[in-house]
Amino acid sequence: MTTTTVMPDIRPYIDRLRSWQYARLAGWIVLVIGALLLAWSLKLWADWQFSVAPPNSDWQTEANAVQRVFDHQPLYAPEQLSGPYYMTSVILRGWTYPPASIIPLIPFGSDPISVSVGGLAFNGDLGLWAWGILNIGLYIAGLAFILKRELGHIFPWPMAFVLLGLAAFRPFGEGVVAGNVNVALAGLYAFCWASDERRGWIAPVSGIAATFKLFPGLMVLWAVRALGIRPILIALSVFVGLCVASLALVPISTWHDFTTSLINAQPPCQSYNTLSFACIYEQLTGVTIAKFVGYGFVVVFGIGTLLVKDRFWAFVLLGATMLAGVTDMHLHFWVFGYVVLVVGLCKVYKRTRPASAIPMNTRSAPVGAGP
Repeated sequence: MTTTTVMPDIRPYIDRLRSWQYARLAGWIVLVIGALLLAWSLKLWADWQFSVAPPNSDWQTEANAVQRVFDHQPLYAPEQLSGPYYMTSVILRGWTYPPASIIPLIPFGSDPISVSVGGLAFNGDLGLWAWGILNIGLYIAGLAFILKRELGHIFPWPMAFVLLGLAAFRPFGEGVVAGNVNVALAGLYAFCWASDERRGWIAPVSGIAATFKLFPGLMVLWAVRALGIRPILIALSVFVGLCVASLALVPISTWHDFTTSLINAQPPCQSYNTLSFACIYEQLTGVTIAKFVGYGFVVVFGIGTLLVKDRFWAFVLLGATMLAGVTDMHLHFWVFGYVVLVVGLCKVYKRTRPASAIPMNTRSAPVGAGP
């Protein structure tokens, strides 16, 4: 007598896994995995960075600059004022930003702490931790709000893919480990896309951003598209106010030192830097003219940001406007590109998914609509 083995019907289990509740749970699990992988990748980048360069070199340069100001020492290194120099040669000792940038950096100056809880000792620097949390927080929050604008909600699956992508994205790891302000600036760039009519915050923030690196102040153009000329006046007022306030910390001659150091700065085109317009045109025009070629592209891209009607391409041009004048184009500048990638993938998703799969509050506006 033969027995027939009946295979269990697994279709109910598959249907259950496909249900929204279980798919959402799986999404949260993958999201947690993505966050853990991102933290692990940052740890690996930190270990690598500490083996080849000064740890947290960009943040330490900022903390040292704040300390020099309070110690009444020169903000800019002597070689920055004596002739041509490479920016990378004055790490930790010099300064490449306007003197007004010291004011927003004061809360993030070096503040070593030592805490012991339950026999576990923690030694670190409060300013470094605060700076790292600000940079990472602004960037990831900006990406999350892009998802919210495009998809209606911050769903776990899309956010998980964003974090998994960041875990494998070297520019983000290098920027965070170095403590570079570009990570935070790219986060603000992401918030620009996530802002619809509520763009009033962009103007004052652009004024502050301009004190770090002059060109990120052009982020104000995104507000100009929707609100007219008034945001430019607000941004200029904030920038000028910080410049005037900086005179309480540094002598007015420091501003002359800044302009001298800016003129003397040379892009390190013969090493890692080949992407900036200054380096692309250096062989044809010489360094000085090549710099102005980059500034010319800033003007062209800025005008395009205001005139191009398609929202996505105007956003791309806004990023190009903020970066075209940069001469020392490090790898971590690509964090701006990751923001554009996330926006682009959301657009592709909305084009290819059926309308029923897209939340109601994101269906009304066609792709590229709005200022």
